[in-house]
Amino acid sequence: MSSVTTKPEAATSGNWISRLQVFLGDVRSEAKKVTWPSRDEVRDATIAVVIASALLAVFIFGVDQIMNFLIKAIL
Repeated sequence: MSSVTTKPEAATSGNWISRLQVFLGDVRSEAKKVTWPSRDEVRDATIAVVIASALLAVFIFGVDQIMNFLIKAIL
């Protein structure tokens, strides 16, 4: 005897509009559960990312310049 799993009508029907409505309802209910960061937290995180990116860019530039000098000195 085989077991057959039944699905809700909206998931199995060919009606994509009803499936879209179910999906959007689920998205809305999940979005209400999210703890959104405050404006200050977003600003602080953005500043940290910009500073870290700038430091990494300076480091990579320095390594590139050193490697360029060494390669020219060897050749």
